[in-house]
Amino acid sequence: MITFTHTATGPGPVAPDGSPVELYKLLTPRGEQTVVHDAIPAGAAILELGCGAGRLTRALAALGHEIVAVDECPDMLEHVPECCAGVRVRKVCSTIQALRLREDFEAVLLASNLITSFPAARRQFLDTCRRHVSASGSVLIEKHDPALFAAPLRRQRGDRKFVVRDIVRRDGFIGATIETHVGETVWTQQITVEDLSHSGLLRCLAASSLAFDTYLTEDRTWLRAVPAAATG
Repeated sequence: MITFTHTATGPGPVAPDGSPVELYKLLTPRGEQTVVHDAIPAGAAILELGCGAGRLTRALAALGHEIVAVDECPDMLEHVPECCAGVRVRKVCSTIQALRLREDFEAVLLASNLITSFPAARRQFLDTCRRHVSASGSVLIEKHDPALFAAPLRRQRGDRKFVVRDIVRRDGFIGATIETHVGETVWTQQITVEDLSHSGLLRCLAASSLAFDTYLTEDRTWLRAVPAAATG
């Protein structure tokens, strides 16, 4: 069995989940905001779980969505604006597991591969999604792209370089080291993800009273689930 680890090296603070704050400040959306926006009603309020430094928060607010942005790391939340493009962003410092808001949302967002990166907490993450989604709402989930870990990888654009190395596969899990270079600055992250099958995904959703609706992208990295009662 691969030991689950999420650790990082590089300048600046590191969030409890192993994410380097200074690196996450620099990340920009890669089209995920369009996937989310197209899958929910225009102007739908979003509960964003694990928002980090606000990479998707800003982009979704710019598309007209009021957002409650949740993260357990105060250093991350410090970089999330309270208003973006004239749209309100409410920040909540909490773990996903402990979150208990007295409201529900048309859309709950569990991005950043959390469902496959933290299998020990997966049930609690999905329970939180179910607890906060409205009866007619959607839970939008991102899981890792298996192609990213198919072989060592090196990409470069301008002064930025992205490297995936030291890939290990065992018992349905994948471990790897990810390097991100920005100019002369280097951050590394050691991560482990579960290669969750479609049938395994269905079982996990059902255990939290959620039902699979559809994949939102051809690579099946984004999916939509709905409250199980809504399917019956």
